[in-house]
Amino acid sequence: MDDIKPSGRIKVEWLNNHTALVMWLAAMNSVTRKASLVARKIFTDGMMGPIKQLIDISPGRDSGIPQLVKNDSGFLLAWTSAAPSYSVQTVQFELECWNSKRLEGSFLQGVSII
Repeated sequence: MDDIKPSGRIKVEWLNNHTALVMWLAAMNSVTRKASLVARKIFTDGMMGPIKQLIDISPGRDSGIPQLVKNDSGFLLAWTSAAPSYSVQTVQFELECWNSKRLEGSFLQGVSII
């Protein structure tokens, strides 16, 4: 899935019978001291889509275990912001956003932060 020493915290949601969306915490950036939640599609035939960055979060335990839940309108992503606030942050995004080729760069363009 990721060959750059990922931190873990894996979550998998099936899109259909042949495709799953896998999210995990990538390795910490040594400059920003932040880690990224990233995701990619995997297919039952062994193929994998590109890794896309979702958000930057604290790499420590204070970020909790991010959650990805499929719902009727797409996906809800939830995580805990770092100390000292420790607030729960959420983002709702449409499944079509993930399928769109125009989102090659920043994944969260055009999504709602709840």
